[in-house]
Amino acid sequence: MPFNVSMVWREPSDHATDCYFCWTNITGFNKKNKRQIVYPTVPSAIRPVLTQEDASNLPCSNSMEYTVNDQELQEDTSSEEETFESSLEKQAHLINQAELNNLISDLNLTKDKAELLASRLQGWNLLSSDTKASVFRNRNQGF
Repeated sequence: MPFNVSMVWREPSDHATDCYFCWTNITGFNKKNKRQIVYPTVPSAIRPVLTQEDASNLPCSNSMEYTVNDQELQEDTSSEEETFESSLEKQAHLINQAELNNLISDLNLTKDKAELLASRLQGWNLLSSDTKASVFRNRNQGF
């Protein structure tokens, strides 16, 4: 089924009560009865949304209606809600040569793997303009 919005996970605010993966009990299930797994509804996981054409084919989509009275509408607008502010930066962080070298060192990558990672990052435009992917090709040679 095509979805307008796929499943979205964010970092749980409280691991004990808001962790989607901790609350999903999959023990005792196999290929035959995996459809019986009950997935939790937690604030840190936003469920996928069906496309409009698929939603119209569901038997319950036309029969379900929700009416809002004026009192509920006033209560919703008058209550103060917390707004979610993303801690992520608005612009992408471009990796410079020193950061790339540290990343390669931390991951203990071989010469070939280091060059492959650098070229992939460069292909995705994640490296700054002065960062070179070919530096790792000759890193074992002396000066």
